[in-house]
Amino acid sequence: MTRDVVIAQERIRQDYTRQLLDVRLQVSQLASSQIERRRTVQQNKMANANERAQLGRALAELESRIERARSAISTDVIVGIDGRIAALNVREGSDVRVGDTLAALGDPDATFTIGLQAPSKTMGLLAIGQRVVLKYDAFPYKTFGIKHGRIMAIGRQPMSIPKEDDPGAMLDVSLAKAGPRPPPQSKYLIEVEPEDRTIEAYGAERPILVGSTLSADVVVERRRLIDWVLDPIFAMRGRT
Repeated sequence: MTRDVVIAQERIRQDYTRQLLDVRLQVSQLASSQIERRRTVQQNKMANANERAQLGRALAELESRIERARSAISTDVIVGIDGRIAALNVREGSDVRVGDTLAALGDPDATFTIGLQAPSKTMGLLAIGQRVVLKYDAFPYKTFGIKHGRIMAIGRQPMSIPKEDDPGAMLDVSLAKAGPRPPPQSKYLIEVEPEDRTIEAYGAERPILVGSTLSADVVVERRRLIDWVLDPIFAMRGRT
């Protein structure tokens, strides 16, 4: 083997050695990069877990505050008699004010009674025993006719006292369109005993359900037509 051949082989060996070192260096760098990525992922997982734990604690604290606030403002309404709920005027979460009617409670075995809400302007001529014309919403009176009853009791305390800004205090929508808004009026409870608990519809007697809505007209008095004509004249004479 000549000297030139030995030198050439030595150079080849050195080249292979350098290439091997380069490959080992790249492998080491890849391993370090992989370890760094794993460390970053682990740190992110720990950070996310800590953030979720903090959010969970904050949510639990907020729920606790809400529950304490509910306990602080909740009020139990207790009635003095046993009965069955006939009508419910509020839902869960509704705002209520002093004087609002929350529900109607009745005795299933008691006399069937209709509760009317009369505005204060109509209270002057009402009296116990007056006849009342009943028009049930479930049975339109133009098709099924009207029913009658008599006033049993007249409330002396208002059921509700509306505020000036209460949109429900308007009694006549036509007046609102025509001119200034009239002042709000209180409403009083009028108890009426109906003559019938059923109404004839298509050949069958159908019961009036508890909680049914209706409108009513009170018959204040019956007079001859000539009396209505002469009444203003008599009133004028009485003032002179």
